[in-house]
Amino acid sequence: MSQDKDANSIDSNKATAPKGINIFPTEVWIFPPPTKEKLRVNELLNMSLELKNSNGEQSADPRSARHAWRKESPHLERNFETAFLYINEILSAVCQKLGVKGGTRAFDTWLNIIEPGGYQVSHNHAPNLLSGILLLSDCVKTSRLILRDPRPTRQCFPETQLGPSEIPVASSAGSAIIFPGWLEHWVEENASDGDSAYIAFNLGNII
Repeated sequence: MSQDKDANSIDSNKATAPKGINIFPTEVWIFPPPTKEKLRVNELLNMSLELKNSNGEQSADPRSARHAWRKESPHLERNFETAFLYINEILSAVCQKLGVKGGTRAFDTWLNIIEPGGYQVSHNHAPNLLSGILLLSDCVKTSRLILRDPRPTRQCFPETQLGPSEIPVASSAGSAIIFPGWLEHWVEENASDGDSAYIAFNLGNII
């Protein structure tokens, strides 16, 4: 006689194929470089490097950046007007897609220049609605933006989820990346011989 199977065991041959569903999605918006008529990236990069050289030593935000230079509120500089017209355009596109209601919202910007060997540690921009960067230099192989899975204990249980918990975003100069302000992120080390520059921005709550 055949031995009875353990009542608590599972026969994988008879198990119904599970249907996986993707829940808790986090949407990130990536914009390719616009036309040169809309945004002259090389000119913006050169102006940024000139600002750094003319202002001498100016340490970046000690909360996140290391070996970097920072200028607050470049959107108030006339030479950067085209950059912020473009940033306003792409932010409006994302808000429209999300169905975000209109109104006057807090808006802040800063110019970051990451020196060779520099980087940013993990951080977020909560409670801002959206955050983003406009790249002024290529960040394809170095100085890439890294986005982390927002679920706090995701890194502890890699077997239960497919895909990486940390995703690098390789982008060329002129590209823009917008993401939820609460999403954890950082910038990896600049392993090149030159500076890496980008304009960062936050869109906050209605004021």
